[in-house]
Formats: sequence, C-alpha cells, structure tokens
Amino acid sequence: MIYELIEVQSVKLSNITRCLKENVSLKKTIERLSINLKSFDKQDSLFSNYIDLINKYTNDETVFCVDSSDIVKSNSIVLEDLGTVKDGSIGKIEDGYNIFEIAALIPEHKMPLCVYSRLFSNAEKGFTSEKAEIFNGLEYLSRTFGTKSIRALDGGFDNNKFMNILLRTKNHL
Repeated sequence: MIYELIEVQSVKLSNITRCLKENVSLKKTIERLSINLKSFDKQDSLFSNYIDLINKYTNDETVFCVDSSDIVKSNSIVLEDLGTVKDGSIGKIEDGYNIFEIAALIPEHKMPLCVYSRLFSNAEKGFTSEKAEIFNGLEYLSRTFGTKSIRALDGGFDNNKFMNILLRTKNHL
C-alpha cells in the first residue's frame, strides 16, 4: 500500500486501487484496503519513527511555531462530535472544530515539518478545555524536543497562563 501511495501520490483508496491494476472489481479492492486500514494498529510506532527522524535535524536554534485555530462547519449538521468554536474571522460562535498545531522550522527543509497536530471538539467525550489541549501539546513539545529550542507563538497566547507554563518548564520564547 505504501508503494501505491508513492506511485499514485494520493491517499484516496479509489486512486490507489486503480494503480494496483488487479483483476478484481474496484469495489472489492477498496473494501479489502479499508478493512486492512481499520486493522492497522501501529500508529504510535509510525509516529515515533517520524519524530525520531525529525529529532535528528533539530537543535537549540530550531524554531517551533505554535498555532491554535479553528475549522468552521456552519453548513454541516451531521458530523462526528461537531462542537462550537469562535470563528476568528467574524467573531461569532459557529459549529466547528478546534485545531492545535506545532511545526518545526528546520534549515535543511524548505517547509515547516509538523511535530504535533490535534483536532478536537468541545463536544467530544473526555474534552476538558481548549487550554488543557494546548498545555498537553506544549508539554509534549518539551518532553520530545527539550526546552532549549525557540517557541514562536501568535498573539492568542499572550496571557499569563501560557507564559507561566512556558517559563516554568524553562522554554525559550
């Protein structure tokens, strides 16, 4: 399946299936690939290997860009755990999801590399708060990459709660 992902440069199962050129119906092959993907349970190992690879390129001068955002789905009514968010562009409460991401800026690469990404909703089971989700991400960053690299945060993090956690863990701002 990895070969086909590279070959077809798509994550759509229908495109991958066509690339396989099997003598089985498209529908049957898509069903087989879906079942295999559902049974894949090595996500933690895969992500750990990815982070180990990125860690080889990070140092004290690496800049980690920290950003919190949202995805508004105002026209959707039946989405899993659809919650509410404050739409930053219009300042209204809308249906949607929150996103918290951290990307590493590494000189060897021409684009940021994602090191943490969390899509969450205030309607999902076990949700505590947006700040708790952000704190979890910042703590993950410190545990995984240490505290000496640089953290770049946008204006939304300009408050004492976020600054205190970063200063307490001796992160460089």
